[in-house]
Amino acid sequence: MKDLFELSFSAANALPTALLLFVVVYWITVIMGLLDMNFMDFDIDIDADVDIDADVDVDMDGSSEVSVDWLNAVLSFFNLGKIPFMVFMSFLAIPIWFGMLIINYALGNHSFLLSLILLIPVFIGSLFVAKFLTMPFIGVFKSFDQIAAKMDLVGRVCNITLSAENGNQGQAELTADDTFQLINIRAREGVNLKSGQTGLIIKHFKEDNCYLVDLYEQ
Repeated sequence: MKDLFELSFSAANALPTALLLFVVVYWITVIMGLLDMNFMDFDIDIDADVDIDADVDVDMDGSSEVSVDWLNAVLSFFNLGKIPFMVFMSFLAIPIWFGMLIINYALGNHSFLLSLILLIPVFIGSLFVAKFLTMPFIGVFKSFDQIAAKMDLVGRVCNITLSAENGNQGQAELTADDTFQLINIRAREGVNLKSGQTGLIIKHFKEDNCYLVDLYEQ
Protein backbone atom coordinates (compact mmCIF):
# COMPACT_ATOMS: atom_id res chain seq x y z
CA MET A 1 0.00 0.00 0.00
CA LYS A 2 2.88 2.32 0.83
CA ASP A 3 4.53 1.53 -2.51
CA LEU A 4 1.29 2.31 -4.36
CA PHE A 5 0.98 5.63 -2.52
CA GLU A 6 4.55 6.61 -3.34
CA LEU A 7 4.15 5.55 -6.97
CA SER A 8 0.89 7.49 -7.32
CA PHE A 9 2.41 10.72 -6.04
CA SER A 10 5.71 10.43 -7.87
CA ALA A 11 6.57 13.11 -10.43
CA ALA A 12 5.84 10.74 -13.32
CA ASN A 13 2.27 10.10 -12.11
CA ALA A 14 1.50 13.56 -10.76
CA LEU A 15 -0.95 14.58 -13.50
CA PRO A 16 -3.09 11.39 -13.64
CA THR A 17 -3.22 11.27 -9.84
CA ALA A 18 -4.27 14.95 -9.69
CA LEU A 19 -7.02 14.26 -12.24
CA LEU A 20 -8.27 11.27 -10.27
CA LEU A 21 -8.24 13.24 -7.00
CA PHE A 22 -10.17 16.05 -8.69
CA VAL A 23 -12.87 13.59 -9.77
CA VAL A 24 -13.03 12.03 -6.28
CA VAL A 25 -13.34 15.43 -4.58
CA TYR A 26 -16.02 16.46 -7.09
CA TRP A 27 -18.19 13.41 -6.32
CA ILE A 28 -17.71 13.89 -2.57
CA THR A 29 -19.04 17.46 -2.86
CA VAL A 30 -21.96 16.20 -4.98
CA ILE A 31 -22.83 13.53 -2.40
CA MET A 32 -22.64 16.14 0.36
CA GLY A 33 -24.99 18.36 -1.62
CA LEU A 34 -22.47 21.18 -2.02
CA LEU A 35 -22.50 20.89 -5.81
CA ASP A 36 -25.03 19.75 -8.36
CA MET A 37 -24.12 16.70 -10.45
CA ASN A 38 -24.30 18.80 -13.62
CA PHE A 39 -22.30 21.68 -12.15
CA MET A 40 -19.52 21.16 -14.67
CA ASP A 41 -21.70 19.98 -17.51
CA PHE A 42 -21.18 21.76 -20.81
CA ASP A 43 -23.43 22.45 -23.75
CA ILE A 44 -21.33 20.87 -26.47
CA ASP A 45 -23.93 21.43 -29.15
CA ILE A 46 -21.60 24.09 -30.51
CA ASP A 47 -24.15 26.58 -31.69
CA ALA A 48 -24.05 28.69 -28.57
CA ASP A 49 -25.10 32.29 -28.95
CA VAL A 50 -23.40 32.72 -32.25
CA ASP A 51 -24.81 31.18 -35.34
CA ILE A 52 -21.93 28.78 -35.91
CA ASP A 53 -23.98 26.26 -37.80
CA ALA A 54 -20.97 26.74 -39.12
CA ASP A 55 -20.17 27.65 -42.45
CA VAL A 56 -17.60 30.41 -42.93
CA ASP A 57 -17.25 31.60 -46.49
CA VAL A 58 -13.93 33.04 -47.58
CA ASP A 59 -13.83 34.88 -50.90
CA MET A 60 -10.26 34.81 -52.09
CA ASP A 61 -10.29 33.68 -55.71
CA GLY A 62 -12.93 31.21 -54.68
CA SER A 63 -14.74 30.20 -51.55
CA SER A 64 -14.09 27.71 -48.82
CA GLU A 65 -16.25 26.42 -46.01
CA VAL A 66 -15.07 25.62 -42.53
CA SER A 67 -17.40 23.40 -40.57
CA VAL A 68 -17.35 22.36 -36.94
CA ASP A 69 -19.66 19.43 -37.60
CA TRP A 70 -16.66 17.11 -37.31
CA LEU A 71 -16.09 18.26 -33.73
CA ASN A 72 -19.70 17.55 -32.79
CA ALA A 73 -19.31 14.12 -34.41
CA VAL A 74 -16.17 13.35 -32.41
CA LEU A 75 -17.76 14.46 -29.12
CA SER A 76 -20.88 12.45 -29.88
CA PHE A 77 -18.78 9.40 -30.76
CA PHE A 78 -17.31 9.44 -27.27
CA ASN A 79 -20.82 9.90 -25.75
CA LEU A 80 -20.22 13.49 -24.68
CA GLY A 81 -23.54 15.30 -24.81
CA LYS A 82 -25.35 12.02 -24.19
CA ILE A 83 -24.21 11.76 -20.58
CA PRO A 84 -23.07 14.44 -18.08
CA PHE A 85 -19.51 15.64 -18.64
CA MET A 86 -18.28 14.64 -15.18
CA VAL A 87 -19.66 11.11 -15.53
CA PHE A 88 -17.54 10.73 -18.65
CA MET A 89 -14.54 12.33 -16.92
CA SER A 90 -14.84 9.85 -14.07
CA PHE A 91 -14.63 6.89 -16.43
CA LEU A 92 -11.77 8.60 -18.28
CA ALA A 93 -9.67 9.46 -15.21
CA ILE A 94 -9.57 5.89 -13.86
CA PRO A 95 -8.01 4.17 -16.91
CA ILE A 96 -5.61 7.10 -17.40
CA TRP A 97 -4.40 6.79 -13.79
CA PHE A 98 -4.23 2.99 -13.90
CA GLY A 99 -2.52 2.91 -17.30
CA MET A 100 0.10 5.49 -16.39
CA LEU A 101 0.91 3.71 -13.13
CA ILE A 102 1.50 0.42 -14.94
CA ILE A 103 3.55 1.91 -17.80
CA ASN A 104 5.74 4.11 -15.59
CA TYR A 105 6.33 1.21 -13.19
CA ALA A 106 7.18 -1.20 -16.01
CA LEU A 107 9.60 1.27 -17.62
CA GLY A 108 11.02 2.42 -14.32
CA ASN A 109 10.23 5.97 -15.38
CA HIS A 110 10.55 8.79 -12.85
CA SER A 111 10.72 11.64 -15.34
CA PHE A 112 7.84 14.10 -15.51
CA LEU A 113 8.71 15.12 -19.07
CA LEU A 114 8.78 11.54 -20.34
CA SER A 115 5.47 10.88 -18.59
CA LEU A 116 3.92 13.74 -20.58
CA ILE A 117 4.90 11.97 -23.81
CA LEU A 118 3.59 8.63 -22.52
CA LEU A 119 0.37 10.32 -21.45
CA ILE A 120 -0.63 11.00 -25.06
CA PRO A 121 -1.23 7.37 -26.17
CA VAL A 122 -2.62 6.49 -22.73
CA PHE A 123 -5.11 9.36 -23.00
CA ILE A 124 -6.22 8.30 -26.48
CA GLY A 125 -6.64 4.68 -25.41
CA SER A 126 -8.53 5.75 -22.28
CA LEU A 127 -11.00 7.73 -24.41
CA PHE A 128 -12.09 4.48 -26.06
CA VAL A 129 -12.24 2.70 -22.70
CA ALA A 130 -14.41 5.51 -21.32
CA LYS A 131 -16.66 5.33 -24.38
CA PHE A 132 -17.22 1.62 -23.81
CA LEU A 133 -17.79 2.00 -20.04
CA THR A 134 -20.27 4.86 -20.42
CA MET A 135 -22.44 3.24 -23.09
CA PRO A 136 -24.83 1.61 -20.56
CA PHE A 137 -25.53 5.05 -19.05
CA ILE A 138 -26.72 6.64 -22.30
CA GLY A 139 -30.18 5.08 -22.06
CA VAL A 140 -30.49 6.04 -18.40
CA PHE A 141 -29.85 9.75 -18.95
CA LYS A 142 -31.89 9.74 -22.16
CA SER A 143 -34.90 8.44 -20.23
CA PHE A 144 -34.45 11.25 -17.69
CA ASP A 145 -34.55 13.80 -20.51
CA GLN A 146 -37.66 12.20 -22.01
CA ILE A 147 -39.48 12.32 -18.67
CA ALA A 148 -38.63 15.99 -18.29
CA ALA A 149 -39.74 16.74 -21.87
CA LYS A 150 -43.15 15.12 -21.33
CA MET A 151 -43.90 17.22 -18.26
CA ASP A 152 -45.50 20.61 -18.63
CA LEU A 153 -43.15 22.76 -16.59
CA VAL A 154 -44.38 26.13 -17.86
CA GLY A 155 -45.68 28.21 -14.99
CA ARG A 156 -43.66 26.37 -12.36
CA VAL A 157 -41.12 27.92 -10.03
CA CYS A 158 -37.51 26.73 -10.16
CA ASN A 159 -34.24 27.34 -8.34
CA ILE A 160 -31.35 28.66 -10.43
CA THR A 161 -28.26 26.46 -10.02
CA LEU A 162 -26.15 27.81 -12.89
CA SER A 163 -26.37 31.50 -13.79
CA ALA A 164 -28.00 32.52 -17.07
CA GLU A 165 -26.51 35.91 -17.87
CA ASN A 166 -25.73 37.94 -20.98
CA GLY A 167 -27.65 35.55 -23.23
CA ASN A 168 -25.80 32.43 -22.04
CA GLN A 169 -27.62 29.27 -21.07
CA GLY A 170 -27.85 28.28 -17.42
CA GLN A 171 -29.46 25.53 -15.41
CA ALA A 172 -32.19 25.27 -12.82
CA GLU A 173 -33.72 22.58 -10.66
CA LEU A 174 -37.25 21.90 -9.49
CA THR A 175 -39.50 19.12 -8.27
CA ALA A 176 -42.44 18.40 -10.58
CA ASP A 177 -44.97 15.67 -9.84
CA ASP A 178 -42.65 14.28 -7.15
CA THR A 179 -39.84 14.01 -9.70
CA PHE A 180 -36.62 16.00 -9.40
CA GLN A 181 -35.78 17.82 -12.62
CA LEU A 182 -32.63 19.57 -13.79
CA ILE A 183 -33.35 21.76 -16.82
CA ASN A 184 -31.44 24.03 -19.20
CA ILE A 185 -32.68 27.62 -19.09
CA ARG A 186 -32.38 30.96 -20.83
CA ALA A 187 -33.13 34.27 -19.17
CA ARG A 188 -35.86 36.52 -20.51
CA GLU A 189 -34.50 39.47 -22.48
CA GLY A 190 -33.12 42.12 -20.18
CA VAL A 191 -32.97 39.75 -17.20
CA ASN A 192 -29.90 38.17 -15.66
CA LEU A 193 -30.53 35.10 -13.53
CA LYS A 194 -27.91 34.31 -10.91
CA SER A 195 -27.26 31.09 -9.04
CA GLY A 196 -29.37 30.92 -5.89
CA GLN A 197 -32.22 33.04 -7.25
CA THR A 198 -35.77 31.81 -7.90
CA GLY A 199 -37.13 31.77 -11.43
CA LEU A 200 -40.51 31.35 -13.14
CA ILE A 201 -40.66 29.14 -16.24
CA ILE A 202 -42.59 30.97 -18.95
CA LYS A 203 -41.83 29.07 -22.17
CA HIS A 204 -40.41 25.80 -23.49
CA PHE A 205 -38.21 25.62 -26.58
CA LYS A 206 -38.76 22.10 -27.86
CA GLU A 207 -36.02 22.20 -30.49
CA ASP A 208 -33.25 22.29 -27.87
CA ASN A 209 -35.29 21.30 -24.80
CA CYS A 210 -34.55 24.60 -23.08
CA TYR A 211 -36.83 26.81 -20.97
CA LEU A 212 -37.27 30.57 -20.96
CA VAL A 213 -37.21 31.79 -17.37
CA ASP A 214 -38.02 35.11 -15.71
CA LEU A 215 -36.99 36.26 -12.25
CA TYR A 216 -39.59 35.23 -9.68
CA GLU A 217 -40.18 37.58 -6.79
CA GLN A 218 -42.50 36.52 -4.00
